Amino acid sequence: MGVLPRKAPVERSPGYWMDMINKPSQPVKPKFEESTERTLEVTKRSFIKFVQRLEPADPRYWLENLTMNVIECFLRWYLENHNVRSLPGFQVKVRYWRMYYCSELNHGSFPYDLKRQTKSIFYVTNRQRSQHAILRKMMTATSARPGTLVCNTGYCRKEKDALCWGDIELFMVMDPDRSTCRVLLMHVKHRLNKGKRNRGRAPRYTYIERNDNLGLCVIQDILEYGLEDEVFASEYIQEPRDIWRYTEIPAHRKSVPIHIKEEKKSIPIFRRAARDKKGNWTTHPAEPLTYAQLAEDHHRECRAAGAKNTGSLYLWRKGAAAAFIDLTPELRTQVMGQSRSSIFMAYLNELVNCDTQSVFLGTPTRDALIALSTNSSLTRDPSAPQGLTREQLQRVEDDPELMKLENTRVAFREDLISEYGKISKVTDPAKRDRYRQLGNQVRAERKKLQNQIDKEAYKQYFDNVALAALEFKNRDVSIVPDEELVEDGILSLELRLALNHLTVPRHLAQRVKPEVTAQDTLSSFPTQSPTGLECPECLGDETKYPGARWFSYCNTYVLRDHLEVQHVKWMDFSKPVPCGYPHCVAFLATPMQYYHHVTTVHGTKLPKGGWAPKCKAQLAFDASLFR
Repeated sequence: MGVLPRKAPVERSPGYWMDMINKPSQPVKPKFEESTERTLEVTKRSFIKFVQRLEPADPRYWLENLTMNVIECFLRWYLENHNVRSLPGFQVKVRYWRMYYCSELNHGSFPYDLKRQTKSIFYVTNRQRSQHAILRKMMTATSARPGTLVCNTGYCRKEKDALCWGDIELFMVMDPDRSTCRVLLMHVKHRLNKGKRNRGRAPRYTYIERNDNLGLCVIQDILEYGLEDEVFASEYIQEPRDIWRYTEIPAHRKSVPIHIKEEKKSIPIFRRAARDKKGNWTTHPAEPLTYAQLAEDHHRECRAAGAKNTGSLYLWRKGAAAAFIDLTPELRTQVMGQSRSSIFMAYLNELVNCDTQSVFLGTPTRDALIALSTNSSLTRDPSAPQGLTREQLQRVEDDPELMKLENTRVAFREDLISEYGKISKVTDPAKRDRYRQLGNQVRAERKKLQNQIDKEAYKQYFDNVALAALEFKNRDVSIVPDEELVEDGILSLELRLALNHLTVPRHLAQRVKPEVTAQDTLSSFPTQSPTGLECPECLGDETKYPGARWFSYCNTYVLRDHLEVQHVKWMDFSKPVPCGYPHCVAFLATPMQYYHHVTTVHGTKLPKGGWAPKCKAQLAFDASLFR
C-alpha cells in the first residue's frame, strides 16, 4: 500500500468548539425495533391529538407535569374515540404509552408512585372461600377455562357475563344399577367458551351426585348456593331435606326435574363480595366474580398451601387435559372446547409421564413413583413461610429510604398539627394533598420492600431449609424425649381450651414451637414494649389471639387513639386501676399517672405535646394534683 496523502485541515473559528459544547444537549433515546418505533409513533400521535383539547396544548408540558388525572383522562378519551374490543390489547396500548413517556423524557422507568399497587386480600365471607373450591372442581371435571365460569375481564366492550342459574338443569333420577336408589344429576351448559361466546351449539356437561366423597361433589355446592339464593321454583323446597322429600319419581317417568325460577336464571352463580347498608360484608346480589379476583386469590391460596410454583388458573385445565389423553381426538376436542386437535399438544405436561427407564430395561414400570414425580405436590411444603417475621418487618422499617420518607411525613404532620390543631381541621387543599401524597409514598415504599423480602424469603426457604423442616416434621417419635412429648400434650390441651375464648382470626400466622413452653414464654416477657407501638393493655389480655396482642400500630397517633377509645375511656379511676401490662403489679389513680407509667416504665411511645384530646379536662385536673 502506498502512503496516504495528508488530509487538508479544516478552518474553524476560535469559538466553534465551545459553541458546540454549550449548545442544548440532545437527549439520548433508547433504540427500539422498527415495529416498536412505529407503534410508539402511533401512540405519540394519539397523545398529541388528546392534548389539543387541553390548555396549554403542549404534549411536553403534560408529560413533565404528569398526574393520575392526566393518565385517566387520556385513556378515557382513547376509549371513547377508538373501537377497543380486547382489554389485553388495550393494556398493551397503555404499556406502549408508558414506553413513549420514558423515551420522550429520557427516564429510565415510569414513576413508581404512579404504578398500580396491589395488596393482600382475605376472604370476607365463607361463600367467597367455598366458591374457589367448586370452581377448581368444575375446571378439573370438564377442563373448562376460567373465563367460561366467571366474568372474563378480557372483554372490554362486552357486558358482564358468567355462568348463570339458567345454564344448569337439575334432575332426580333412579339409579339403573340400584332400582331403589335415587340420584341427583346436573347438566351445565358452557355457552361462554373461547371463540364461541353465546354462539353456536354450546356443549353441556353432566355432573353426578357423588356419595363416595361429598367433598368432591359439585352438586352439593350448587344445592347449597341454590338454597341460599332461593332459586328453586317449587315453594316446597326450603331446606336440604325437602329436595329428597318432594321428588318422588313416578312409575311412568325416568326423572323429576328441579326447576329454577325464571327471574333467577339471569343471575350469576359465582358472585363477588360487597358491603350492605350497615357496612357488613355479604355476597353481591347480581355482580359476578371476576377473573382477575379469582386469579389473585388463586395465587394467595397456592402460597398458603406451600406450592413452590403457584402457576396460573390454567393449571386446573391442564390437569384435566392430562386425564383426557386416552380419549379419541374428536371427543377430546369437544371436551376441551378447542377448534382443532393439534392444540392439545400445548396442554401436555413438560414432565414426561412415563417410566422410560423401565421400558428400556424391560422391567415392570413403577407408575406410582412416576405419578408422584409429575405432580406439583412433589415440591409442596405446607410449612413454608406465609408472611414476614417480626425481624423482617423491623428490617423493612430500618430501611434508609423508608425512614427518610417517614421522617418527612412525620415532620409535615407535626407542622400541620401545630398550625391547625388537628389534621381534620386543615383547610388548605394543597397542604391536604401534600400530606396525602407523603402518606401514599410511605405506604408504597413499605409495600415494595415487604414484597421484595417476602419473595426472597419464600425462594430461600425452598432452596435451603425446606428439607430440614420436613425432616423435623417426620422425625421418629420413639427417639423424642418423654418430657417433650408430655409438654406437647399439655400445650395442645391448653390451646384447645383457649380456643373457646378466642375469636377466629383472618389467618393463622402464628405457629406453635414445641421447644418453647407456655410457662417459659410468660416468664421471659420483657419489661418494656418490643417496639413501643404495642398496646400495653392488649399485651396483657390473654383472651385475645397472639397476633392481636402483639399487634404494632403504624404510628404513635393511632396507638394513642386506640388506647384512649378502647381502654382508658372505660377505666374507673374512682379506685386504683391495675396496669394491664404483663407481670406489672402497679396500681394507678389517675389517667395522667397511667400515661406517665406506660411511657416511662414500659416504653410505650405516645405523641409529643399531649395525650388523647378526649381527656384534656381530666388531665388538667390530674396535673394540678402534682403541683
